[in-house]
Formats: sequence, structure tokens, C-alpha cells
Amino acid sequence: MKQWFLLAFILSFALLSVVTLTSLDQALAARQLLFFLLGVLVFFGVQRLSFSQILSLSPWFYLTVFVLLVLVLFLPETRGTHRWLSFGGIFDLQPSQLAVPAVLLFTLELKRYIKKPVWYWLGTLAAIALIGALIFFEPDLGMSLLVGFVSLNLIWLQPLKSRYVVSAAIVGAVVVFVAWTFLLRPYQKLRITSFINPQEVETASNYNVRQSIIAVGSGQILGRGMEKGVQSQLQFLPEQETDFIFAAFSEEFGWIGSSLVVVLYGILLTYLLRFSRRVEGSEQLFISSVFAYFLFQVSINIGMNIGLAPVTGIALPLFSHGGSSLLTSCGMLGITQVVFNETRQKSALHIA
Repeated sequence: MKQWFLLAFILSFALLSVVTLTSLDQALAARQLLFFLLGVLVFFGVQRLSFSQILSLSPWFYLTVFVLLVLVLFLPETRGTHRWLSFGGIFDLQPSQLAVPAVLLFTLELKRYIKKPVWYWLGTLAAIALIGALIFFEPDLGMSLLVGFVSLNLIWLQPLKSRYVVSAAIVGAVVVFVAWTFLLRPYQKLRITSFINPQEVETASNYNVRQSIIAVGSGQILGRGMEKGVQSQLQFLPEQETDFIFAAFSEEFGWIGSSLVVVLYGILLTYLLRFSRRVEGSEQLFISSVFAYFLFQVSINIGMNIGLAPVTGIALPLFSHGGSSLLTSCGMLGITQVVFNETRQKSALHIA
């Protein structure tokens, strides 16, 4: 991975995202451009710290995210949920977006101090469950699934005795059963059941997906052209700046444009996977978790847009409109750059 690669990736998606949003809503495009400028500052800002320093600050970061997640539960609802902290209408912070790096870095820091495996795993599961429960009760099913997926990846990569794996699997099965039976709201269950049986269950999610598939298909090879999409420009496609931005982009830029987006994500995921094999210890766990973070979001979001995944509200990282998701992604890529720089320096010293 070249030193400039991650920055080039961020800037590439800045161009694609701002161009798409300009076609949909110029005010949103201007906000997104500002978010990207802040994201680049975050990307370079975290590089002023070493990976060890970042881990040492993680308990405070985790505590801050925990407090914010508790705070939003007591604020007025926005669109039926408690997800955002509004700062005078200028910026709406979604604390759940910060949950993945908070949990990930904090559990890696725990590993440095808790040497006994059983106590480390109890601490890790408690840290994950605490944040995950708060997100679930906002409610935010998509972010709950993202935190769960990255956490499972983190657990899977650890050297575990078989009894720990079996115990974790049993606990996970019980949690899923309890959540489905007692905790999931009716509309959340409908999203899943309507995906499994779309002909039998009619929901708003079905409508969204149908319009998304129409938009993607109508783009054909070259697309309809910027600001010429029927589904997006005539407002048939809902949430086109967030959940279904891939469909809006595909309608206007066609198979060639959508393939470019998929290829760019594929290049990033390939580099992250290859880089994770070059490092060890906490660095490897972190890079592998960043890989899982992007893989899950890209797979689910694009899957939603083409009818291969249920609608869960997962954003397309660095593409969907939204400051919290964008800044979090830039921060995680910035820490990835920190690990890369330190690895390169160690290799240079070893050669010397």
C-alpha cells in the first residue's frame, strides 16, 4: 500500500459523492464537501499520534461515546428514533456511528492490560454489549448489526479455546432469539420478513427496493446523464442521498459508473486484507476489523439497492450523505495510515 493510497481513495469518493449530490440537491452537496474537508483534517489529525497513543486514549473515547449514546435516549425523537445530537441545525452528530472505533480500540487496549483470557473475554463482551444495547434501543438496527459484525470478526481472529467459541455461539443464539421475540419492533421484523417473502408482505421497504431496482436498471450501460435520472429527479426514489445513493448514481451514470464504484471499494478491501497479513498483534486485529467495517457496509448497502439484502439503514461509506459516517470512516482510515507508517518505519530499521 502506497503512502498516498488511502488519501487518494478518500478524494476519489469525495468527487463521486459531491457530483452525485449536486445532481440531487446542491445544498446537500455543499454540506458534503464541507464534511469531506473535515474528514481530511481528521485523516491527517489522527496521524499526529502513534498507534500506542491512540489505544491509550481509547478508554476516554469509549466513555465519551457511551455518554453520548445515553444522552440521545433522553432527547426528543427525530423520525421516530433517538439517534442524533443537533448542534443548532449546523451539524447533527450520530453517536452510534462512533461506536465501531470506540468498541474496537477499547477492546484492543483491554488486551494490553488483562492477560488472563477468560477475564479479557468477559470484559470484551461487556464492552460490546453495553454499547450495542444502547444503539439497539435508539433504535438503530443497522448500526447494531454493524457493531455486531465487526465484533464477531474481532472475536473470530483471536486465539480461542473451543469452549469459549461454543459458549460465545450459545450466547449469540440466545441474544438473537430474545431480540427477535421480545425486542425488535414490528417494522424492523417487517423489513426482514418482507425481504424473505416480498410477494406476501407489502411494506414501505418493498417499495423503496423496487424503485431502487428500477433506477439501477434504467441506467443501462452509460446512464441517463447527470440530472436526467427519472427515479431520482422526480422523487420516486426515497432516501436517495443516503440509503439509496448507489441507485441514484447508477441511474445517471449507468453500469460503467456503478462498476467504477464497486471496483474502487474492491481495491480498498483488497489492500486492507493484504495489509492485515503483513502486521501482527493489535495492529492486525485493527486492520482486519477496518476491513470488516467497510466490507459489511458496502455489501449490505449495495445489496439493499439491488434487492439482495434487507433494508437496514446502513450507509455507503464515504459516498452517502452524512457527516458522522464520513468522519468515522476517515478516522479509521487515518489510523490505518498510522499503522502503515509505523510498519514501514520498522521495516526500514530492520533492513538498515
